[in-house]
Amino acid sequence: MNQKVAGNGILKENKKNWIEISVFAALVAIASAVTFWLFYRQCVESMLGTGLYHSDMKAYILEMQGLDSGYSFPYPVLFKLAAAIHLVPASFTGGAELAMALATMLLNSGAMIALKVMLDKHVGANLQEAMPGKPWLPGILTGTAAVSLFFVSMVYPPTGIYLPGIKYKYLGGFTPNPFHNATYMAARPFAILAFFKYGELLPVYEQPNAVREHKRDYILFAIYLLLATMTKPSFTIVLVGAAGILMLWRMFRSRFRNFVPTVWLGVCFIPTFMDLLYQFRGVFVPQEGQEGGIGFTFGHVWAQYCGNLPLAGHRIPNPGTSAELQGTAQGQHLPFLLAGVCDELPYGILPV
Repeated sequence: MNQKVAGNGILKENKKNWIEISVFAALVAIASAVTFWLFYRQCVESMLGTGLYHSDMKAYILEMQGLDSGYSFPYPVLFKLAAAIHLVPASFTGGAELAMALATMLLNSGAMIALKVMLDKHVGANLQEAMPGKPWLPGILTGTAAVSLFFVSMVYPPTGIYLPGIKYKYLGGFTPNPFHNATYMAARPFAILAFFKYGELLPVYEQPNAVREHKRDYILFAIYLLLATMTKPSFTIVLVGAAGILMLWRMFRSRFRNFVPTVWLGVCFIPTFMDLLYQFRGVFVPQEGQEGGIGFTFGHVWAQYCGNLPLAGHRIPNPGTSAELQGTAQGQHLPFLLAGVCDELPYGILPV
């Protein structure tokens, strides 16, 4: 009798997994096909210098081929992946465009998978408790959310209708979901994993023997953050700044009683700091014939794409940010974490 019950449980679990995996695989396949076609058109038309699909792909393709793009890209992950793919279609006409489109699609779709895994890990059990009679539904909900969040901000007004000061309809408010910039999207899977892993470490890093008990999490966080930085440093700058402020505030609040645990968590940032120094070395060490240094201006680059900065920045402050701050103040790290994901994902993951 017990064997029969156990067998029925296994069958139900397999059925649940089969339904969940099938639905999520279909969603990712559809999203991958749509985005691949977009990226490929971007690649082709950027090389031609004309068309409807504005992007930075031409510079990325030249960089991938080792040619002078006119820009410096000291973050190699996307270009190395595209170069590896290019080994196959290198002899074909348009092989470089195909390789870059595939690399961008793979990393962007990989971010959907990473988010699905993280949502299952953090909210899957709660959803299962809330839906006891439908074990297959929570997985479908997290999968649908994981894919939908990458498109939810890509809503534009009808053709011919533009909001005041918004110059480019395709780019949004610079930019809610930067499909025109492949390096932003390439960083998404690593940024998602680093963001969640840091959120997992926040409640435990001050505990005794946290480094020994959660050593794997420390290492994974350091690796994810480094990979995100080596793909695009935009997310890293935001996370490191926010993490630094949060950790210092907690250290001052505890009157330095958590100094050693804070240092151990800070060690995870060292590889990323070293890579950032390499990436931004040109700012402090001018190249021959070039000027160095840092210039400050308010909204100058932004204004090239949007003449209405208050409208484009309408989401500051917003409900997600408020939830993050409230959750952090109350020590509820999981709500803070999920509020940040839901708030920032549609805008490029995370605030890039």
